[in-house]
Amino acid sequence: MKLKEVISKVLELEININVIFYSVVFSVILSILFTPFLAIPMGILLSFYMDNQFE
Repeated sequence: MKLKEVISKVLELEININVIFYSVVFSVILSILFTPFLAIPMGILLSFYMDNQFE
């Protein structure tokens, strides 16, 4: 039972790392195209969208 809990925690952490990775990538790309003020929230929203697409 404890091993399953550890595995599920690791998988949750991996999903969170994907969200952070995508948010950083999209924020950088959008800040080049648009203003950084709009790019950061748009990048975070896009990262959650992309992460949901891969599930």
